[in-house]
Amino acid sequence: MHTVNTKKSIVLIVFLILSIMNLISQDLEIFNIIKTEGNIIDTRTGKELKIGDEVNFQTNLEFGSLNDWAVLLNPEKAGYYLKLPVSSFGNSQLTVASNIALSPVNKNIRAALVTGGTNRRFHGVAPENLKSEYFLTDTFTIIGNSFKLPVLLEGAKKYDLVLRYNNGNNIEEYVSQDFTILKNNLKLQGNIIPDCSILLREGDNTVSLTKLLIRFIDEENLVIEFDVLLKALDHQKSVNNETRDILYDYCNNIYGIIDPAVLFTVINDFLEL
Repeated sequence: MHTVNTKKSIVLIVFLILSIMNLISQDLEIFNIIKTEGNIIDTRTGKELKIGDEVNFQTNLEFGSLNDWAVLLNPEKAGYYLKLPVSSFGNSQLTVASNIALSPVNKNIRAALVTGGTNRRFHGVAPENLKSEYFLTDTFTIIGNSFKLPVLLEGAKKYDLVLRYNNGNNIEEYVSQDFTILKNNLKLQGNIIPDCSILLREGDNTVSLTKLLIRFIDEENLVIEFDVLLKALDHQKSVNNETRDILYDYCNNIYGIIDPAVLFTVINDFLEL
């Protein structure tokens, strides 16, 4: 009888340990949602992922399209993307296990090096040097619906800016004489141009500079992301360099290059509210 009770006690202890470990494991899988783009459904709950939510990602996720994605923080405050893996694109598979959809956000070192900008980038660059001195990564993000590239006046008089990109089966060409990019004048399906050729045109001659992913984001949405990010990090909103660095790093890592003067203004306005 004593042996039977001992075995029962051992089984009970093991069960309790496993239960506690399972609860701990579940807690470690809880992420803060910082940003969402598109529609992503947690199939376990049937609910759409929303910015500011906390979710346990031991589940399957249903994406509304191949291009939907989100940004998350794990319990250790490390950043993660939530997006469909490359393998899903071949067969247009929109439902995957959450652990397959998660991938770490890598620090964008080149972008981080220029967050404060330089005098040249604030006051203008020669059009020929846009790739080496301004478009320092393969992603360029515009806050709002329009932006004028900070090109020196003599260069702007010499060249036209040309954006060449695919729109479905058509190749579109957008030409700007003053280096202003206007979203409403572009033919877009969504908020991005995934593979945009940047060219300079002088008379009949056209020179290719680089290729970029160009993204437009809404300032109000970005400010919401800032607020959610700081709360998830348990960081008090305050006007100081530490808070600015957190927000700069977030933008650089998630959005690539944003004009430093514009980003400085947006961050300052947010912190001073």
